[in-house]
Amino acid sequence: MQTRSKSGIHNPRMHPSLFLAHSEPKTVKQAMENSDWFTAMQEECDALLKNRTWDLVPLPPNRQAIGYKWIFRVKENVDGSTNKFKAKLAAKGFHQIHDFDFHETFSPMVEAHSISSPIISNCKLSKHGANLFHDLTLYRSTVGALQYATLTRPKINFVVNKVCQFMASPMDSQWEVVKRILRYLKGALSHGLLL
Repeated sequence: MQTRSKSGIHNPRMHPSLFLAHSEPKTVKQAMENSDWFTAMQEECDALLKNRTWDLVPLPPNRQAIGYKWIFRVKENVDGSTNKFKAKLAAKGFHQIHDFDFHETFSPMVEAHSISSPIISNCKLSKHGANLFHDLTLYRSTVGALQYATLTRPKINFVVNKVCQFMASPMDSQWEVVKRILRYLKGALSHGLLL
């Protein structure tokens, strides 16, 4: 069999950054030169002050201040257009010393939706119901993929186990829970374990 590669036919390789409509700044200086990023930084500072995220206190003797870093992201709509310029101020908690100042710093990178469970606590799933889900193959393949996701996301083990129990005849209510898990994973892409 003659493949395209053996015939010398190669598709040009495109660098992924060429597809980005807006590039994200690497430094604060670059961000300050753009009014959109400056506004995003100002909104982040205003939100941190409004929420009373920290208290300014004198630095105790024999202590070092923990630094911070600005993180910039472009949030895009489904069609690729820009939705929002997002700037986050993150504490550099990796400079802390265990059993000395380890629990004294709040990291503004942790948000409420990244901590929440992907299933509603009072949600009861039942195999009896009125509406059978219309596509068994879609349900089974999606739940099967979620089983693999539990290897790096142990937080979803319980809820994935629950939706696996309905693979024989899933209802629309179970599919709603599967979609909720997928939305949870989409919002927590960087919170998994590294293998």
